[in-house]
Amino acid sequence: MIVAMPVLFRDLVSSVARLTGLHGEEARAVTEVAVIALARSVPEPGRGRLLAVLPGDMAAFLPLARPPSDRTDEDVVRELARLGRRAPAQARAEAMAVYASLCEHDPGLAGELDLPGGLAALFTRPRPAPAR
Repeated sequence: MIVAMPVLFRDLVSSVARLTGLHGEEARAVTEVAVIALARSVPEPGRGRLLAVLPGDMAAFLPLARPPSDRTDEDVVRELARLGRRAPAQARAEAMAVYASLCEHDPGLAGELDLPGGLAALFTRPRPAPAR
């Protein structure tokens, strides 16, 4: 297994902004919430693999005290919609952008996470955001 170097947080947020059309703080917040939801859903050793590709400062502060739960993609989207105060369709598109950005940096990542309950559906590349 080849592990990519951790992605820089600003590069991850920039990629998410490009894919979603979000800017600044909004893109940063979407990125953080989607990564936290993913990390809470992935069991070991996939969780460790995910943490290895995240920026060190982000990985160190993720609230992961509880064990991973066996959640579906719909469970994750509901959590993201609630946390981000967004419609589920928007939360799904934003999560897909975050996960696509992670996989852009580390193309083998999704295949090594052992994604539970249909979460792999969130790892398909979203359509580019329309120009604002």
